[in-house]
Amino acid sequence: MRFYVLTTRNLMLLKRQFVTLSPEETVVVINTLDKNYQRQAINYCKELGVEYHITKSNGTPGKGKNAVQDIFLASEDEYCVQIDGDDIVTPFG
Repeated sequence: MRFYVLTTRNLMLLKRQFVTLSPEETVVVINTLDKNYQRQAINYCKELGVEYHITKSNGTPGKGKNAVQDIFLASEDEYCVQIDGDDIVTPFG
């Protein structure tokens, strides 16, 4: 099982994910129209050694969520917990 985090525009919210998630169990999907944010998110993922994917955005939430599903289905992971960038997994679930 791996956690798939969808991020679009807020680096602090992305960083917050790694308070409870480890880089090894996490995949970050960067789906944004903001090229500056995209660069920041890529650099942060590289610093942590987190697997990340950049997907094409049209600015709607559905496009990003579908991108996460496509990446999961193309992976060898058996289970996926999808997390929107503004949500967080707490130590209790």
